[in-house]
Amino acid sequence: MIALSHGEPPARPSGMPDFPWSLVEMCCDFEPMLRPLPLQLMAKVAVGLTMPVVARMVMRGHPLDNSSSDLLRAIEVSLDTAGWDVTVELRSMSEKELALEVIRMLSLWSLGIPPESLLYTDALYRWCLDAVVHRLQPLPDGEDDEDGLIEPSKLCPFAKLLAAVDPAYADVAMLRFGRASVGTPIRFEEEEGPLSVVWFSDGDRIAVGSATGTAGILSTSSGATIRRLNVHEGNVNEVAISPDGRLLASCSDDRTVGLWDAETGNAVGEPMLGHTSYVYSVAFSPDGTHIASGSYDETIRIWSCETRATVVEPLHGHTRGILSVAYSPDGSLIVSGSWDKTIRVWDAQTGACILGPLGGQADDINSVAFSPDGLRFVSGSDDNTVCIWDAFSGEPVGALMEGHRDSVQCVAYSPDGARIASGSDDTTIRIWDAARGVLIHRPLRGHTAPVLSLAFSPDGRKLASASFDGTVRIWDATDEWTRWDI
Repeated sequence: MIALSHGEPPARPSGMPDFPWSLVEMCCDFEPMLRPLPLQLMAKVAVGLTMPVVARMVMRGHPLDNSSSDLLRAIEVSLDTAGWDVTVELRSMSEKELALEVIRMLSLWSLGIPPESLLYTDALYRWCLDAVVHRLQPLPDGEDDEDGLIEPSKLCPFAKLLAAVDPAYADVAMLRFGRASVGTPIRFEEEEGPLSVVWFSDGDRIAVGSATGTAGILSTSSGATIRRLNVHEGNVNEVAISPDGRLLASCSDDRTVGLWDAETGNAVGEPMLGHTSYVYSVAFSPDGTHIASGSYDETIRIWSCETRATVVEPLHGHTRGILSVAYSPDGSLIVSGSWDKTIRVWDAQTGACILGPLGGQADDINSVAFSPDGLRFVSGSDDNTVCIWDAFSGEPVGALMEGHRDSVQCVAYSPDGARIASGSDDTTIRIWDAARGVLIHRPLRGHTAPVLSLAFSPDGRKLASASFDGTVRIWDATDEWTRWDI
């Protein structure tokens, strides 16, 4: 008061913390009308004493990062905007009650500010008000588009706050609102939409076959195109990389199979001719010496990478076009899926059909893939299902995996064999537990058109997808993006 009488602000005592000093400064404003009323001061004190408790709930023993700091600032602003009669009650609440009230006030405050200023998404705040605060609906498994998704690192602090109310809410928030895609989608021009994607062994580069007859080699870390190969005169329906990463194989509507030097982009010999219609699928043998191709002409051909000639007669048996072929890990078998709604297994040395036709799914078989141990293979069908098969008996293993709402266009095993990914015309990707045949977590959303091709990275931690929406996306294939407790 002495300092104020001389027209000077009071001096800050040594060692006084920031919060009480901020209150002193407010009370000592030179303009009496700007000084807080007693009730306003009580509310300020209540917020100041509450925030350390909230900070402990948000951080849960972890260091303060930018996302946590942003959330705490938003919480403090929301508490400051609440009436004094609300904030003075905060100190008497249990941790669970406090977390619930903080979430309520943060949601209400955030819904009143411009959308571009929202810390999270409008969808998240509305879900919190409906499901968490008012308990008007059960924990939802509703479907959300890309616009409602949030980077997991940014969402995690808020999920920790939800966990103080109920850990189940934190789990649902991460699964429903967390974004599983990594980085920015790689976009292609409309006419050159990606049809197929495969990883190189370095875990960064991918090869993408497109609708303009080109194959691109891209870096997933930068999104940059490293090399573009003009490989065909029609759609490049599938690309494959040799086990040593030196060669790229491609197949096309122009009825040919091509072989290319992945480093230089130069053709390795002449195109492989023999199919009489569109070639939809191509696969390297595990030792890199042969290529199998499947065509609309109802045949499979096995080619020598050295001579680029077929090594056995065409494999006949399917009664309609062949959409997918894959080698077993030991190279002894080839599995094929067809428009005739069946699967066949072939001896890769002789070309003899040793299993099939297998007809466990009710529509066209769009994609097949062997498990890394060679004991099973998986198929995706136009009947919207995924099926696991015993590679030696040809019998289905467990029930059909259902959940997709439209045709399953592609399937892939993770390198450890523990997971199966499936992509569908319903625009989603699902990741299944390969042992139990159940969905591991909610579908991955982000594509806006059918998912045409999937490939796990060599370490199994990422998943690449190519879609008719003109993008290739990279996804976190682990469950870490769903975790708030790490």
